[in-house]
Amino acid sequence: MINFPVLIVDDNPIIQKMMNISLSKAGYEVSSVENGRDALRKFDEKFHPNFTNHFNKGGEP
Repeated sequence: MINFPVLIVDDNPIIQKMMNISLSKAGYEVSSVENGRDALRKFDEKFHPNFTNHFNKGGEP
């Protein structure tokens, strides 16, 4: 088991769920948020050395 933290940052709940399922099955400890602001809060709570993000929207940081 990997048990390595990964943070998913995506505003699409379907993408979040698919990535969460795949990464969890691979043994990663997965957290997910829907925007950059929430991602920064998550980083304050716990360091996530790996994260995924899609940059296809404007607006929030």
